[in-house]
Amino acid sequence: MNLESYFARIYSLLMCKASFIKSHHYGCDNPFSKISVAIVVLIISTALSVPAFSQELPKGYHIETLPDSNLVLVENELDYSLQRPLLIVLHCEGGTAQDIYDNIAVAESLGWMLAVAKGPRNHRSTLLNTNDILNLADYLKEAYPVDPDKIFIFGFSGMGAQALYTVFDYPHLFAGAVSTCGHSGGLTNIQWDKAKNVCVYLITRQKDWNRQQNETMSRLFDSLDIRFRLEITPGEHEEGPPEECYRACEWLNAVSSMDWR
Repeated sequence: MNLESYFARIYSLLMCKASFIKSHHYGCDNPFSKISVAIVVLIISTALSVPAFSQELPKGYHIETLPDSNLVLVENELDYSLQRPLLIVLHCEGGTAQDIYDNIAVAESLGWMLAVAKGPRNHRSTLLNTNDILNLADYLKEAYPVDPDKIFIFGFSGMGAQALYTVFDYPHLFAGAVSTCGHSGGLTNIQWDKAKNVCVYLITRQKDWNRQQNETMSRLFDSLDIRFRLEITPGEHEEGPPEECYRACEWLNAVSSMDWR
C-alpha cells in the first residue's frame, strides 16, 4: 500500500465513522466536541484499521541490489545446487524494497526466490516494461539458482495486465502469472496456440471496475483450454493481503507441474 492509498483509506474510514456518529448524535451538538470525536476516530483508524508494514527481514535473508536497481531477496546461505521457482513482482509506480517486505511471507513459505522489477510501471510503454522484465529474468537465471521452468510474474491493476501480456507473449520463458484487479488491454496479437503451457490466476473484487474484464478473460481462457483460476473477493479495486498471493502462487506451482502440452 503506497502513501496515497494509506491516506485514502484513513479518509474513507474517518468519513464512515463520522457519518455514523452524526446520524446517532451521541450528544455531540457542540462543534468542538465533534472535532474532538473526529480526531479520536482518526487516531483509532490509523492504529487499528491500517496494517503496519514489516521493515525487518526474516533471519537468514538479505536483499541484494541488481543492475537497473532491481532487487532480489536472497538466503544468506543459499544452496546454489537447488533450483527453485521465482516470483517477479511488479508495482504500478515501479518496484521498491517495500514490495520485497510485502511478499516476504509468500517467498519464505513456498521456498521461492523473490525479485522486484524497478523499471516496469503504469503509463509507460508495454514493450519497455516487457524488456525490463525479460532482462531481469535472464540475469536472475544466470546469477541465482532459479528453475527456468518455474518463473512467475505478479502484478496489480495495470501491472497485472502487464504480467498477463508478458507471460502470454513469452510462454517459453514464463510459466504463469498472478493478476490482481488487472485488465485485458494487453491481450492482443497473442499466438494462443503457443501459450497452452501458461497458467494464470486471476483475482478481482466484487466491486472492481475491472471485474467484467476478468470474467471475460476467464471465458476466453476456458475456450482456449488454458489453465486458469478466477477468484472474486469482497471489496473494490484494491490490493489484497499476502495470503491472497500465497494461495495463487501455491496453485500456480502445483498446476504448472502438470504436463498440459
